[in-house]
Amino acid sequence: MTKKPLVISKSSGIIVIEFAVSMLVVVFMLLIVAELGRIFYSYNVVTQSVRNGARYLSENALTPARVLDLNGTVLGETNNIVVTGQLNNGTPLLPGYNASNISISSAVLSGSSNPYVTVAASYNYIPLFSSIPNFWAGNNFNFQITLDAANTMRAIR
Repeated sequence: MTKKPLVISKSSGIIVIEFAVSMLVVVFMLLIVAELGRIFYSYNVVTQSVRNGARYLSENALTPARVLDLNGTVLGETNNIVVTGQLNNGTPLLPGYNASNISISSAVLSGSSNPYVTVAASYNYIPLFSSIPNFWAGNNFNFQITLDAANTMRAIR
């Protein structure tokens, strides 16, 4: 029995090129999915931290006489909860997330005797590939996204 000689097909080079092109598309799609996951995670962290800050503020903003008192201690602790998730100083939950991104306000709605507190935050999300050079106009395409979240709760004691 004789062995058949190994024959290399003329189309083997095309297969390699098709594989390389398809792998570029697959890797690009995986990067997009990963970036969307990071955006969703960051938005979820901002939303949850604002909710926790509003809850803490609504429970601690009223004095025993049921007067709204947004003093420096309560505001500082609320800022810490929103930024770090802790009452005292800690590491920020997201890179670049700090107290300057947070706003706290209060209001008494008409027909109600209970004050409401609002905690809002905005976070500038910077993707892994934050800018792509624009060779035609000279300016880079900037892909920063601002994630905004706010929560309003009634102050209780």
